[in-house]
Amino acid sequence: MSWFKIFSAVVVGNIVSWTIIGLMGLFLSFLVMEATMEELLGGRPTLSSPSNPIQQPSPSANASPRDYLAEQARQEQQRLEQIRRKQTRERTDPSVIRTNRQMCEFWTEEFNKDGAEQSRKYRDAACSRYRASLN
Repeated sequence: MSWFKIFSAVVVGNIVSWTIIGLMGLFLSFLVMEATMEELLGGRPTLSSPSNPIQQPSPSANASPRDYLAEQARQEQQRLEQIRRKQTRERTDPSVIRTNRQMCEFWTEEFNKDGAEQSRKYRDAACSRYRASLN
């Protein structure tokens, strides 16, 4: 065999090998995406109604999916708010509380002096920060 025939055979063999590897990778990626979609959606999406639908607990029998999702979002928001409050309580430093108290007292005095709307807004913001740091 000549050098060119050997070189051509190696090139063709490499191309065929990479094509097979690429097709196998593509097939595996589709399997992974399908498994991910099943996990996210709770089952395979079908065009017809399934014979055994997945039963999810609903707040009431008449609730629409939108209401159910809104309720779930509200519960998740409440849970996140509770976590945030807990973390805030754990992180509140006494110096932060003292500074917030001083700012609340300062703006209360300023509002009592001038009665300006801007001073009232600053007072309300400072005192709400102080109350939040106490909780």
